[in-house]
Amino acid sequence: MTTIPAGAKVPTDHQKTAAQIEAEGIATVQVEYKGETYTFPAGIEDADGDVLDAIDDQKLSHALHGLLEGDEWARFKATKPRVHDYTDMFDAYAKVIGLGTTGE
Repeated sequence: MTTIPAGAKVPTDHQKTAAQIEAEGIATVQVEYKGETYTFPAGIEDADGDVLDAIDDQKLSHALHGLLEGDEWARFKATKPRVHDYTDMFDAYAKVIGLGTTGE
């Protein structure tokens, strides 16, 4: 069996759950939003490639869906988010990882 070297890029041909990301050693960060804690990739470069397309197209709901996998996305959607919640959630993530916010 071939061993993937530490630090090698992982193919983004499918989306991984937060549990898979942690099991594979991809760093994650915790983002607090409205009293809930969500798990995101620690760097945008570890996200599925579709996330970049969604950001470029200014489709924050698609970007968040790509960043928040499985139960995380379902938990966020269960809060019945308003339009501003998508922007606010993405901005909270961006702040944690040191990116600019949607308003900048």
